[in-house]
Amino acid sequence: AGVPAGTETRPVAGSSVGTGSPTLSGVAGVTTVIVTFPPTPKLAGLPLTVWNRNPSRAEPLRSRGATLAATPREAAAGADVVIAMLADDGASRSVWTGADGAVAGLGEGAVAIECSTLSPEWVADLAALVEDRGGAFLDAPVTGSKPQAASGEVLFLVGGDAEVLDSVRDVLRPMSRD
Repeated sequence: AGVPAGTETRPVAGSSVGTGSPTLSGVAGVTTVIVTFPPTPKLAGLPLTVWNRNPSRAEPLRSRGATLAATPREAAAGADVVIAMLADDGASRSVWTGADGAVAGLGEGAVAIECSTLSPEWVADLAALVEDRGGAFLDAPVTGSKPQAASGEVLFLVGGDAEVLDSVRDVLRPMSRD
């Protein structure tokens, strides 16, 4: 995936941990990774709203207390952190953009984290859309697949502002290996 110019790339595992208790929103498309992505015991206490094109794929999280949103916009509304993991540029674009897209639901200061492997052009466009809404953007593709996601063992390859990354480490850490 592309990393916007002027950003730092480094794995999430590391030193400082942000403080506070963010509201988390997960937005997913054709992949089922997000359904197993936040291992519930590790994210206990974080309010979680999820959306998936196929609502049944989000059922395991809903049954553990997550709120199921009707649209990506609804999933992003009121969230401090919005995470998406999708198949490709087209899927990502369809979830983030448009009247019901996640960008339309972002609030001022929200952090959008795109974990898909995408083209540098779309990543730059998405970063600009998020920043135009007053949010911050992190490009964070992962290594690993469904088994690693289910066990919290993926490695995030994060591009973006180091301070923004530090502010969301508590959200990413339970999903990643140290």
